[in-house]
Amino acid sequence: MSQLQMSLLGAPVVKHGERTLTFSTRKALALLVYLAVEGGLHTRQTLSEAFWPELDAEHGRAALRATLLELRKLLERSHAPGERTHLLVERETLALEQNSSLLLDLRIVEALSKHIGRGVDPPAGQEPEAWLAQLEQATRLARGPFLASFTLRDSPFFDDWTRQHREYWHLRVHQLFGALSRIYERAGDVERAIETVSRWLGFDPLQEEGYRRLMRLRFSLGDRAGALRA
Repeated sequence: MSQLQMSLLGAPVVKHGERTLTFSTRKALALLVYLAVEGGLHTRQTLSEAFWPELDAEHGRAALRATLLELRKLLERSHAPGERTHLLVERETLALEQNSSLLLDLRIVEALSKHIGRGVDPPAGQEPEAWLAQLEQATRLARGPFLASFTLRDSPFFDDWTRQHREYWHLRVHQLFGALSRIYERAGDVERAIETVSRWLGFDPLQEEGYRRLMRLRFSLGDRAGALRA
């Protein structure tokens, strides 16, 4: 099965195999993102009411069917003959397969942030260089907030869901930047620590902890002017 790669930290980007998908409606992209992030089975009734609250039951289910048809056709264009399309569609329920063919940037960030909650040292049996490489990769996946600037004005449910996830992933990404910059600082690699904190502030220009750390790092290099500018 071709890999379905979803980059959701920043403006959403979806690739199927080597092809970047273009969605004709925002609802189609929103539905695919929701199924990918939430996992599990969802009833057609629940989804139609959540994504098309302005429609009655009959027209809401019809809109959902049309959106599912669009998604299936979009995925079918970039997979080999006979391959499944990642969507699991039944008469009353639907889901997105949550196996290794689904690549989510959120999964990488989540796994590393859980470990960081127990400390910044590498997991048992892992070399420090490999641990640093993983943290570097994860912080570079964070192009911006979860689903940056993406909304569905006619679906309060989806926008509320997005806001909750935006806050959650914001904190997870902060953990990664904070840990990575501490590791570099502790190792005496001030230049890399500064570069990491600068990217951190690019992700969140209002992060006070990042500014304090940047000032301290620049002072440690004797760059008083740079520290004061920070």
